[in-house]
Amino acid sequence: AQGYPLAITPSAPTVTMDSNQVALNVKINLNGNNSNSSFAIRESISGYYVNDLGQLQNSIFEGNYTTFGGDNGILVTGLFANALYTFEVQALNNDNIATAFSSSASKYTKTALITTPVITTVNDISQRVKISTAGNPPSTQYRIREVGLNRYVPKGGGNLTTAVVWGTYTEF
Repeated sequence: AQGYPLAITPSAPTVTMDSNQVALNVKINLNGNNSNSSFAIRESISGYYVNDLGQLQNSIFEGNYTTFGGDNGILVTGLFANALYTFEVQALNNDNIATAFSSSASKYTKTALITTPVITTVNDISQRVKISTAGNPPSTQYRIREVGLNRYVPKGGGNLTTAVVWGTYTEF
């Protein structure tokens, strides 16, 4: 019995941030496969797969090029703020024989918008500034600027400085 020809390993997908910067768009690059071929898009860090609704799920999901948005790609939503997502694609032929996964493409999601800092007076010359992480991961870098003087808070506190200072929530 003669089977179907093997599918070709797709090229790395194209991953871009959506215009609202809250989701990632993943577009399959066919690399010679027919658009009616079956594909699976995997987020390789979590091992989850993209489904037809643009959500990550823990079981494989297969669909054709149109299922995954065709030339527009599919918008993957429900992602964590300031997190790295890496996507790869595999193709399957009509005998359901899968190719290896493509090379991967990665993109960070946008950091969550933090709220206005809370400022309390400690004494006549000192103030305490408290920021919120807004759910961003611990590795997120922040800078705290005093707008009137255009100066920055150093890590751990102290006198304002003209040098831009970046640090994690814990460092401040």
